[in-house]
Amino acid sequence: MYWRNVETAPGIGYPRNWVSKGGGYKGGELQKGKVPAMIDYGVPYEFDYAGRLFEGKKGRVRPSPTPRTAPNWDEDQGAGEYPNNSFFYVPRMCNHCAKPACLEACPNDAPKREQDGLVLIHLDKARGRRTASACPYAKPYFNPLQNKANKCIGCFPRIEKGVATACVAQCVGRAMHVGFIDDVNSSVYKLVKQWKVALPLHPEFGTELSMCFYVPPVLGPRKEDSQGNVFEDPEDSTGSSRNCSARCRIRRDHSPPSARKGQGTGVRLDGCADWASQRRHDDLADDLKPRGAIGAAPSAPLIADFHT
Repeated sequence: MYWRNVETAPGIGYPRNWVSKGGGYKGGELQKGKVPAMIDYGVPYEFDYAGRLFEGKKGRVRPSPTPRTAPNWDEDQGAGEYPNNSFFYVPRMCNHCAKPACLEACPNDAPKREQDGLVLIHLDKARGRRTASACPYAKPYFNPLQNKANKCIGCFPRIEKGVATACVAQCVGRAMHVGFIDDVNSSVYKLVKQWKVALPLHPEFGTELSMCFYVPPVLGPRKEDSQGNVFEDPEDSTGSSRNCSARCRIRRDHSPPSARKGQGTGVRLDGCADWASQRRHDDLADDLKPRGAIGAAPSAPLIADFHT
């Protein structure tokens, strides 16, 4: 089980088909969910190298048991047909929800809301499967041998010392940022409140995400014919973004910031030709705070994850 993973979208995800497992809230009511089976995470398999190298067995070396799924099983496959197939990456971890379904479902009050907004599982109290089944994101892992669930702790010992979480600090691509949402100098404030380009993942699950936000692909891929010639999507003639509503489930205003008439400054993450005056993403990154530390704003909830 990986507390944090990056999966290809569209795709089956990790664990397999987690989006359809249930849980979360609907109309304010807690929904029943399923605990992913071990096969949905991918059962470890081995290769009989010794039989071929030392025992004279014939035939190809095949994995045993036969693999049916695994982390990144459908990596880089996406959707669509060549030459217009496309995909993007979605990093996933515990969202540390403002309304965690795992907390309401647990009969032993094992998950606990901490003052900084992190949701932890107290392993000395945890019993049973309800905590894992209630999470619509399938991020608590149920250990059948211990009969209890466990999950990401948000690196709270590092947060208490003002140090960025391990996944953020080690991201070589600078694709993740950590900080406090009310710290106007932090990158998370700019991405969520100022530029409004960071969005919650599946808000329809009803867990009121306030900790983890994602910057989706702003532009869809260019369309090509079988000879590799680029042609414009008819939607482009209206000023809308290429495939933006389909890829991101949102529609963005791609006019220059000066034309927005007080609507605030927009930000281009990559390659938007309609924003001639916008800076590239690399230039934007220079304005963001170093990832090795977080600002001090103890009264504000922690925003822990971005993917650009």
